Amino acid sequence: MASPAGAIRTGSYLGTGAAQTIGTVGFRPRYIKFLNKTTGAAAEWSDTMTDAHAVTHDSGTDASLTSQGVTPTSTGFTLGTNAVINGAAETIHWIAFG
Repeated sequence: MASPAGAIRTGSYLGTGAAQTIGTVGFRPRYIKFLNKTTGAAAEWSDTMTDAHAVTHDSGTDASLTSQGVTPTSTGFTLGTNAVINGAAETIHWIAFG
């Protein structure tokens, strides 16, 4: 499904530390912001990045992920094993834009 311009969805998930799919967006996101409630770290992904990439913001340090990041799907996104976006037993909130 194409990303509807101006569409916004929010949600939360429990990190597993293993790759997982979040399919609750309802469209292919163009931008996703993550906030790890457990650690206070954040991350971002946009459609200008290639699959499995993201930028993390953790304890004042920014890092560019080139693997184990975010990959969009037609209805949501998949997560790699990066601890900021998918730390085991950590609560992560997200907001996705179409």
